[in-house]
Amino acid sequence: MRKIIYAMTLMALMILASCSKKDAQPDPAESGEAITKLQKDILGKWVFTNTVFPKTSGTNGQASTSVGNVLQSKGKLATTSNTANVIAKTGFIEFLKNNTYLIYDAEGNYFTGTFNVRDGQTIDLAEFGTINEIKFTQEKIDFIANYTAQNKKLIISANRAVSIPLTDKTTLLTGKIWSVTGEEKGQETFFNAPIDIQNPKDGSILMTSWVDKITFLFSSSGTYSIHFYYKNKLLAVNMFNWKWHSTDANKLVYWGYSETVDEDQFEVIREITKDVLRWSNFDDGKEAKYVMRPAQ
Repeated sequence: MRKIIYAMTLMALMILASCSKKDAQPDPAESGEAITKLQKDILGKWVFTNTVFPKTSGTNGQASTSVGNVLQSKGKLATTSNTANVIAKTGFIEFLKNNTYLIYDAEGNYFTGTFNVRDGQTIDLAEFGTINEIKFTQEKIDFIANYTAQNKKLIISANRAVSIPLTDKTTLLTGKIWSVTGEEKGQETFFNAPIDIQNPKDGSILMTSWVDKITFLFSSSGTYSIHFYYKNKLLAVNMFNWKWHSTDANKLVYWGYSETVDEDQFEVIREITKDVLRWSNFDDGKEAKYVMRPAQ
């Protein structure tokens, strides 16, 4: 009798253990749905304050830099009117549809790379770290940022930025990265001599370098950034907000993160298709024309 009771007890324990293991396994369908939902919900720009992620020199592969003014190199011919705003008091983390993330913190440090939604509560940020414990409340988000370079965990609360009204022109402008070509004024302005990159905090020169690639990014959440490269190294970033002009559909208004909107500060889009962006910049009333094409 004891043997029968022991056998029945053992069988019951095995069944219970089997059920516990099964219950502990996430349902593949539910996991997939959670990833898809987070992938959709996280898209956009989330603005925060008083958060700094200092860039660490020597971090292997880390795509980071500080926002810096890009100026004419002393005694050289190169000039550019694309200068960065002063250091921001706020920052943001932004997730784009092409699985690119952008981080701009309250001291002007900038990070970018690809992101991967690992599960319904975790997002991996390549060359940066992870965010998890993600909670959405209407147009707000709370999460923990795990910053690998500093081995830190920061609790962040952020608000969703207002999106740019969706029009055909908005879709064409924000759907890709634009690269400046040497056509029209491009070669003369950007690629024929070195540029100085200035520290906006104290005016000191961070470096002098040639530039062989310049890309423009416009997001549907109102981010306008200009990236300066040499031999595939990111040298500097100019960071602005943007919106369409209130009365002229061909004008793009931009302003820095510590500035207020001024519709007299604008660029003109002469033509935009999926293959070309023809652009005019005005300095002291003089028009300079540039051509951009989708980055390869």
